Amino acid sequence: LLRLVIKTVPPLLPGRVQGKITVKTSSTNAPVLTVTAFTFVPPIITVTPSQLSLPPGPLAAATSLSVMIRNDSTNALALSDATINAKGVGVDLQAVKPGRLFRATLTFPQGFKVPQGQQIEFTFKSSHPLCPLVKVPVTETAHPTASPGPPSAATSPPQPAGP
Repeated sequence: LLRLVIKTVPPLLPGRVQGKITVKTSSTNAPVLTVTAFTFVPPIITVTPSQLSLPPGPLAAATSLSVMIRNDSTNALALSDATINAKGVGVDLQAVKPGRLFRATLTFPQGFKVPQGQQIEFTFKSSHPLCPLVKVPVTETAHPTASPGPPSAATSPPQPAGP
């Protein structure tokens, strides 16, 4: 009877890891055994949603968007310096379950529009050494494209004059 024990060696980075283990045997029926091993390490910090999306601006009214921040590490987490690189946007970071679960609410003022060519990010610092700074992109959904309607009299080609 053969027993194979596979163990991971911390620290492990978040993500999926897979590998094949090949063992030579003295058996003529199975001279080589191949075992596939895999592991999944969840992210240390999970932000949901991972990206914020604003309606097309300028905003008709003040708009609030929230993200939940979950700590999946074994130690309590502290968050600080929550900010956004856009003028006039309010940021409120609260601990729902201190050290484990947080809510960030961003309040965009009436009339806000993402400046053309600018990338807006909500950022915060964490006490975890592998995730010292977390960035959450903020995008603006595109304006719906207008579907072409029937041609108007102003854009119709001239009609030949009748008799």
